Amino acid sequence: MGIFDGMATAKTFAQPNYLKPGLYDLRIVRCLVLDTQRSGVGFIVELEVLSSTHSDHPVGSTASWFQGMSKNHATAEGAIKEFVCALMGIELKDETRIQNEINPNIIGWLEAAIGPQNIFRGRCIHVETFMKKTRERGLDFTVHRWTPYTGAPPPAMPAAAPTPVQAPVPVQQPMMQGRPPVPPNVPAALGYGQPQQAAPFQPPPGTFMPAPGTVPAPQPFMPPQGAPPPPLGGPPPMPPGMMMQQPPPAPTPIWDPALGKYRLP
Repeated sequence: MGIFDGMATAKTFAQPNYLKPGLYDLRIVRCLVLDTQRSGVGFIVELEVLSSTHSDHPVGSTASWFQGMSKNHATAEGAIKEFVCALMGIELKDETRIQNEINPNIIGWLEAAIGPQNIFRGRCIHVETFMKKTRERGLDFTVHRWTPYTGAPPPAMPAAAPTPVQAPVPVQQPMMQGRPPVPPNVPAALGYGQPQQAAPFQPPPGTFMPAPGTVPAPQPFMPPQGAPPPPLGGPPPMPPGMMMQQPPPAPTPIWDPALGKYRLP
């Protein structure tokens, strides 16, 4: 087993840039949930700074918000819900809108936000951050007070890179009766490359045609008694009652005993 065998599946993590105390207008880049080594499972929001009162976060820079969910799940749910309310333009004091608009949809919104749909991308939000001491250990932590965005509409975000779609492989159509295959842009209704059916016979204009049933059926040729059958491919006998305007029938070969073969009369 090599020392680098696990490199292909190793996970990489970008260094977060958490907001320092100040006032900010922010635009959502993406949301995700990660299981971190230090803080456990956390809800993470990547942000673009639109306005800032802190020199460490100039306009156009990126920042992050991390909300841990492993230690105090109820506190984490409340903080994330405040974030979603502000993102949807709803004040926390508007309990009616929260009850009617946020509560029935928040789970579906969050699941779609951390998935490929990334539904929060491009939305804007305002936040005030300040430091506060924890109750148990007296450690500093950053409080995020989210409120709806009220600034001017920011420039549109660049479109996300589309997923490349592989072009379908054209299917080679078989040759039909020596005809070339159908081009891909020719509708099948045009009959291109399809076997052609013979059109029914139509006599030239002015040609006399006897009524059906008036011409007797042709009689099969019977060689004279004692004569061998005529060679294959011989001309068939013309039916009696041939119309005068048609060409005369071909002569019927007769058996010549002296020659021992068929001859024309």
